[in-house]
Parts: sequence; C-alpha cells; structure tokens
Amino acid sequence: MAAKTFDDFSKKYFPDKPKNVKILSYITSIHNMSYCLKCDNVLDINSFSKNTTKTKGLQTYCKACQYELELKDAAYNAAKYKAAKLLATPKWADLTAIKNFYLNCPPGFHVDHILPLRGVNVCGLHVIENLQYLPALENLQKSNKFP
Repeated sequence: MAAKTFDDFSKKYFPDKPKNVKILSYITSIHNMSYCLKCDNVLDINSFSKNTTKTKGLQTYCKACQYELELKDAAYNAAKYKAAKLLATPKWADLTAIKNFYLNCPPGFHVDHILPLRGVNVCGLHVIENLQYLPALENLQKSNKFP
C-alpha cells in the first residue's frame, strides 16, 4: 500500500521523471546536484570529477573524498617502496655514496635501479652499483621491468 502511495506522490509532483530513475537521482539531477557515497552529502555537480563510465557521467565520490582516498593510496605505495628499499639494502652497502648519487642527480633525470627492487622475475639490491641516471620519461616507461 505504501509503495502505491509513493508512486502516486512521485507521479503527481514529478510527472517528467522516467520510470527507471530513482527519485533521489532525479531530484538531484534536475538541480545539478549529486550524492557522494563516502561523505553522504548532496553537493553541486562541480564538486565531482567526470567519469564517462558512470550513467550520470560523474564519479561516485566528491573531489574532496576522492583526493583523500588517493592520498591514502599514495602513502601506502610510498611506505611499501620504502620497506622494499630497506629490505634490499645489505649491511655492506655504502649509504654515503648512495645518498650522494641521489643528491647529484641532474635536472630532468631520475635515479633508477637497474635491477628493480620489486621486479616480477628478478629483484635487485639497493647498492651504488645498481643505480643509474635515466631521463624521467624513459624511467617512467621502464617502470619495474628489467630489460
């Protein structure tokens, strides 16, 4: 009985609403608003990034919540890399030479591990002999691959 009453209400006050669209989605869309699933707020659509894979064409999280999630991911990945570097640094490694190698990196270049620390087939050590300078674009294309 309640569903019939709600349907009557919906038809009376929102006659243009398509049948397959939920009432909240319809109301927010006609007011250029959207709902963030993370912070439970209804915000202006400018607070959401575009996402063509979604039916509304917007992300499901607002920009602030999305940024927060990306920060957590970046922190997690940085910690994972730091842990791998610590595990790959032997006690006999010349840490002063490694530090100087990083400090003397020319502009536009990255310090690259010839044998990646977290490679798929092979893992290298964090030692001066395993470091090289690579142009930034070339290093980003190489990623964790061993040539």
